[in-house]
Amino acid sequence: MTVHDSRAWFMYAALGTREMWTGYFRYRMIYFSERCSKPLSPLVLAGDRWVLRP
Repeated sequence: MTVHDSRAWFMYAALGTREMWTGYFRYRMIYFSERCSKPLSPLVLAGDRWVLRP
């Protein structure tokens, strides 16, 4: 199983600690192979802007 946290490694490296002002699992997108911790919506490029698709 592959686990990927979208920001943790380089943020911890830069700060030297966890972010004290946020709730880690509340704000992070964490992936577990085919599953993730937040609902996703596909994005499409419509002309010169990105549009969320329901």
